[in-house]
Amino acid sequence: MRVAQAELSNQVAEIQGTASNPRIEQYHATTGGGAALDSVPWCSSFVNFCVVEAGGKGTRSKAARSWMTWGRDAGGFEPGCIVILSRGKAPKGHVAFFVGFDGDQIRLLGGNQGSQVSVASFDRSRVLARRLAA
Repeated sequence: MRVAQAELSNQVAEIQGTASNPRIEQYHATTGGGAALDSVPWCSSFVNFCVVEAGGKGTRSKAARSWMTWGRDAGGFEPGCIVILSRGKAPKGHVAFFVGFDGDQIRLLGGNQGSQVSVASFDRSRVLARRLAA
């Protein structure tokens, strides 16, 4: 979480137009296939970057649902646990770090939330899994 919080405070966001944010390209570099433009979905790349920077091993995948079997089941919502959400039709998804509740919704710190690193609220019914490092 400390890495994710630092990225949040750095206000990392996509660059509009044909340019690409080099920091987001660094997130992608922690996944298979390496660096990619910030126009490529990057929520999983952000989580991989955070886990690797903290000394762990991520999934090395740009796919959000690759986190479904990573580590161990959190069993519930724990601060900093990795939450995987449905998004449209499978295999699409979203992945981010749990930070709290907002009424009936959950608050997640993640990348590619409104084209930036941010904290946003999501419907709990979209939760597919909650994971912690093994």
